[in-house]
Amino acid sequence: MKTIDEKGITQRDNFVGIGSAILSALLFGTSPVVAALAYAGGSNGMTMTFTRSLFSIPFLFLIAKAMKVSLRVRKRELITLFIVSVAGNFATTVMLYSSFQYIGIGLATVLHYLSPVIIMLINIVLFKEKAKSWKILSLILAFVGMLTFFTRSGGTLFLGTLLALGSAVSYAIIFLSVEHTTLNTLHHVTLTFYTSLFVSIVSFIVGQASGLLNLRMTLSAWGYSVILALMVGVAAFALLNRAIVLVGSSTTSVISMLEPLTGIVVGSLILKESYSLTNWIGCALILLGAAIVSIFSLKSSKVSADKDEQAEPPPDRSRG
Repeated sequence: MKTIDEKGITQRDNFVGIGSAILSALLFGTSPVVAALAYAGGSNGMTMTFTRSLFSIPFLFLIAKAMKVSLRVRKRELITLFIVSVAGNFATTVMLYSSFQYIGIGLATVLHYLSPVIIMLINIVLFKEKAKSWKILSLILAFVGMLTFFTRSGGTLFLGTLLALGSAVSYAIIFLSVEHTTLNTLHHVTLTFYTSLFVSIVSFIVGQASGLLNLRMTLSAWGYSVILALMVGVAAFALLNRAIVLVGSSTTSVISMLEPLTGIVVGSLILKESYSLTNWIGCALILLGAAIVSIFSLKSSKVSADKDEQAEPPPDRSRG
């Protein structure tokens, strides 16, 4: 299957894809604050995974009907959706949200965003994607920026670190699966609807079997759970899937590094998590990396579009 670079995309697709990735990252980045408020009322990583996906389903259904988007999928697509939902969406949400209970939100989201490195390596090794210099530069800047957070002392537990790193691997599975399987032909609302459906079923079964599912929460915790479902389960994941389809997993994954930047700022201002000057320099590097990939993606698409126009044969004026 061809990669996004090989398919060729318009400049408008780039604008929409990059914009979708940025909005998705901002929503994902601010969601931990809402999760923290729900945790205070009795929620946890497994419960949040269940409620977020469950409450997303009716909203996504109504959106699909309003947009006249078909929710019909083939059997092969349904099987792929189930596998990706479990290995990608379910695993990512449970591990990342659970890591918040052991380490700070800023550190957890930074560790989570080692996923672009994983995605880039897999795309280059398995899918023969060209390792363009600007992509490598943006990844290096972002990776160096993330390394600054390993100097933070206190509050770092091995289990929390392991969960955050595990979420990075499963997050990479989502990106690669959407780009390199038949899922890239599905509408982003359809894709998000089915992943939410499967995640809600799996999280309920696993949560009940493990005893981690707690439905005896305060009223406010239920309210925050609904808000989080709208923020992430409906909007953020739909925007993320749209971005991957339009600009590819590598480009989207690097732009999505704005999420840890958002998480760090929100964690500092609202949750009063403290960071050093080195950490703030790291934030700047991550932001610079995301800016580089956005700018060069747009430039490369414009060059490609200009070449296509020049390659068109001149109109035949010999008739009439």
